[in-house]
Amino acid sequence: MKKQIAVGFALIAAVLLIACQSEKPQSGERSELQTTAQTDSTADMQSAAHHSNSASGEGDLQEPAEDEIQEFGIIESIEDSGYPMFVVTVDFPDRQMKSTFNLNIEEIAMDMAALTALEGKYATIYYLSEMENDLNDLQVSGTSVLGEWAPEINPDWLHITGFLSGAEAETTGDLPGVITITDDTGNQIHFKYFITPEMVEANGTVVTAFYSYRNMETITYLRASEE
Repeated sequence: MKKQIAVGFALIAAVLLIACQSEKPQSGERSELQTTAQTDSTADMQSAAHHSNSASGEGDLQEPAEDEIQEFGIIESIEDSGYPMFVVTVDFPDRQMKSTFNLNIEEIAMDMAALTALEGKYATIYYLSEMENDLNDLQVSGTSVLGEWAPEINPDWLHITGFLSGAEAETTGDLPGVITITDDTGNQIHFKYFITPEMVEANGTVVTAFYSYRNMETITYLRASEE
């Protein structure tokens, strides 16, 4: 009888021991959970650091687009030419030359404080170099609509005669409007210009535009850099 009781107690103890062991996580499971938690925490910290670097201007430069030209020089001066437009003069010491660029501050990721802080410092710039039509004079029946500002006609200027469009209203903002002249063959020439009341009056009539070409270099990306 005593032997049977002893065997019974032994069986109960064995069952309890097995149940306790099954409730404990295995060492492999604990290791996997810890690794996952550490990985998630590291990823979160790396993501936060990346966003912080982007906001503070740190990290890698963005890649220039195919039609953008990359340069590196000293921002010598920044002149207000009517907000949001600025004229930026850049000194290139290695080439002993200076160049001026147009900048529309509303088209780059930079505010006024950051822009003015670049003066006298090295910077990396990306810019576009494009040829634009430069309107020199606009005439109706041989009379310039520019009045006292009408220039003397240069024989080297190009000209087109056709219907004027796009001058429905006088320019009131800081950026020029765009006018178009369409000749009788359907050819069109576009000009950026601050539209005057005289141009509005001539809109829809036949005009002659005298123009030339000019090279426009416009900054699309600007960032402080180490010397």
